[in-house]
Amino acid sequence: MKNRFRYLAVIVCMVLFFCVGTKVSAAQMKGDGTSSNPYQVYTVENLMSINENPSAHYIQMADLEMKNIKVDTTIDSFSGVYNGNNKKIQNYCGKTLFGTNRGTIKNMVFVNPVITKWATIVYENQEGGLIYGCAIKNLNLKAPGGYGTVGGVVARNTGVVDACSVIGGRITGGALRGAIVGSSNGVGKRKIPEIKNCISNLSLDGGGITAGIVGETYRTKISNCKTSGKIAIKGAMVGGIVGSASGTDIMNCTSDVIFSGNGQTSVGGIVGTFRACDEGPIQKNKINNCKVQSNVTLKSLKANDIQVGGMIGTFEGYRNDGLAINNCYYEGTMNLLALNNIYAGGVIGKLNNGGSARVSITNCTTKGSINPFSGVNHSFTVLSGGIAGFGEDVKVESCNTNMVVKGNYAGGIFGQAEEDVSITNCLVVGPVDSMQESMGRAANYVGAVSGAFSGAKISKTYYDVKKTKQKNATGIKLKGSVSATGYETI
Repeated sequence: MKNRFRYLAVIVCMVLFFCVGTKVSAAQMKGDGTSSNPYQVYTVENLMSINENPSAHYIQMADLEMKNIKVDTTIDSFSGVYNGNNKKIQNYCGKTLFGTNRGTIKNMVFVNPVITKWATIVYENQEGGLIYGCAIKNLNLKAPGGYGTVGGVVARNTGVVDACSVIGGRITGGALRGAIVGSSNGVGKRKIPEIKNCISNLSLDGGGITAGIVGETYRTKISNCKTSGKIAIKGAMVGGIVGSASGTDIMNCTSDVIFSGNGQTSVGGIVGTFRACDEGPIQKNKINNCKVQSNVTLKSLKANDIQVGGMIGTFEGYRNDGLAINNCYYEGTMNLLALNNIYAGGVIGKLNNGGSARVSITNCTTKGSINPFSGVNHSFTVLSGGIAGFGEDVKVESCNTNMVVKGNYAGGIFGQAEEDVSITNCLVVGPVDSMQESMGRAANYVGAVSGAFSGAKISKTYYDVKKTKQKNATGIKLKGSVSATGYETI
């Protein structure tokens, strides 16, 4: 009997040894943790022992297989350098690998990770922290529903995220989410956070605040990013690059996202909602040299209002931050239905600019169509324009539109142009039509340039009478001066 117990004890010890493994400290790894001779990571045990010396230098030397291993603890307060060396970490499962980072994490490759909270690589990339050249393939990130910040690579960022990618998979859960970064906040920071050279192509659950690169930004620079894939619209603010942006500079970005859903929302090919930043010094919002080729299908009789724009769904200006959009291109189709009001534009859906610096839209081109759903026994109002559905206190200059525009207030440039709107040196060649009678409310104001105009002036602007199907520049002019020339192509 004693021998049997001894035999069982040996078996139990062997099982524990092989299942749990021996604890490996940093001191037992090859290298000495310096920049010239970093600790060498060959095993999962090596990886998790980084917690013992989070300020050292590390380099991954082999692919790591983590199937059937669930990570319940994170590597916290990292301030060293981890070089993934483009070696793979396969089938990672559990919590975010690094809690906070003030050092450099680079060249990590995750394949088929299953993440249960917030992000794959870092929860909070702090000021001074750099995440560079990291790739995630076939991500399955399912965070708790209804709260929290979720990002494919990083949940929260106040540092720099550069040349990272998330290709394939799906992100769900949380209150705000981005395919690369959940949120980026530079308020009160010495250096403005940056997100650059990043790529995403996956499926996103579009509840709350959602985007193909970063969910929400305050005082952040975004450049040279590309996103594609699909976003399921379920409400709030949804964008190809950013869901909700304040004091943010966006340049050289491309969005090819397919949007579809039924929520009450603000959707933009680049930014869902752009707002003045209510903290810190004034910083102008900018979108420069961006390209969107994207389709939106949004149909919901539960949504009172929806705002859809080729670049921006809604701009809300109430400080002196302002907004400048320059040299941007949109091409796509918008198929829309709402309970009450639709604001749709090739650049901006709805531009509320009370109390902010004047908005400028220059050198932009739009092509495609705005199509309110027809054949429904329901009454709703559509304000649609080749540049903006509704706008106030904005200058539009040197823009070309070739949009098929339909609405109650419909124009090649604006559906409805209010206080201090100026349109200069623009060209309209797309058809502008009223809504069908079967869609409820009869057409009100339709013009080649602006459906309803109460702005400052229209000057040096031209429209093709045959192609626009409109003889007049405006459907109705309540005030301001209009100098637009209609011509007929041969």
